[in-house]
Amino acid sequence: MEPRTIRLGVSRLAYFGKVLKLALLIVAGATSVAATFPETERLALVARRVEAGCRSVEDGIAQPNPQPSVRHLTAAALGWLELGEPAVRAEKLVRYTFGLQDMDPGSPGYGAVPWQQGHPEIQDPNAIEFTMQPVSVILLRHGGKLSEPFKQEAPPHVRAAIAAIHRHIVPLRYSNIYLMKLANLLLLGQAIGDGEAVAEGKANFETWLAFTRTNGVTEYDSPTYSPIQADCLALAHNLTSDPALKASLKAALDFYWADFAANYFAGRQTMTGPSSRNYNQGFLVSDANIEYRYYLAGLRSKPPADTFLSDSARAWTVARMNGYWSTRALVPPTYRITKSHAVSYPWEAGPIAVSNLELKPCMLRRRSLGLGCHRDGYRCHCSCCNAEDGA
Repeated sequence: MEPRTIRLGVSRLAYFGKVLKLALLIVAGATSVAATFPETERLALVARRVEAGCRSVEDGIAQPNPQPSVRHLTAAALGWLELGEPAVRAEKLVRYTFGLQDMDPGSPGYGAVPWQQGHPEIQDPNAIEFTMQPVSVILLRHGGKLSEPFKQEAPPHVRAAIAAIHRHIVPLRYSNIYLMKLANLLLLGQAIGDGEAVAEGKANFETWLAFTRTNGVTEYDSPTYSPIQADCLALAHNLTSDPALKASLKAALDFYWADFAANYFAGRQTMTGPSSRNYNQGFLVSDANIEYRYYLAGLRSKPPADTFLSDSARAWTVARMNGYWSTRALVPPTYRITKSHAVSYPWEAGPIAVSNLELKPCMLRRRSLGLGCHRDGYRCHCSCCNAEDGA
């Protein structure tokens, strides 16, 4: 039998996302976790970590031979603003970053920033996306706090950064950087009134949607990189001024959070496999990135392991913005966990049809983020597919 895929139109993707969002609620303990560890306490715990990270960055650049990771400079700037610190503290860090940027229009590296100060041997083209993402949030979310001199200084550096981001060719299969690139184009372009950058970001998003409908998300269920992908979509969703784009971004976020829930393992309160990029070689523990998302969403009681400031500050900011927060709905009784942590789905008796789209357990457990049961050269062993195949 030929491999089967499900191709979804934008409207169907939106509907599918809303339906699958119920999968977020497969853990009946989610409400008790959230009640035992209120959102304010969870946000406060992460805030303390972000503050410590911001202080560490400041201490580092005060040393005689500073060698900061450049993405952490702007992450710390955003962190200080989210913490309510005076804007001058954040502006100092962003100015420091701008001082490391290649501002020579004739240079092949125009607009780029190094991955780490003092280490030119490290050549990572992703540095510009990671470094500028907090800047877009600073300009759009905290613009009213910034000084007039800073507002005058920033646009030339943002334009140069947009040029570097535009030059950076990112394959569609490189999900986290592709989404980070388009989110930067959307938000940085909006911040300085660059319509061409915004249009490029929108076109990239439509290209990603078309690719994902057919192929699924290539960096699927990655404990490290799937949360970054969701955060990029969330920041774009929360800050875009385009209502139609916001709706499409929400459908994509529904999609991601449905998958996060479908692959949630209640026994350890973290993500289970199969996964794509995973740095945990022993597969005995998860990655702090996904633990942060589950913890901030109220699906995890144990505080996550620490992670890079660029990741913790982003996750914390997204949670504080509260523009998209899937897990606030009540847990329906049909999604429950038994004492042995076995998940009970409402469709365990067989597949269910929703708007001419058949949902099966495998669609929430396989790769491709629920886009279908892809059997690329191997046999799918789920009961619903075996029954159809006569197995």
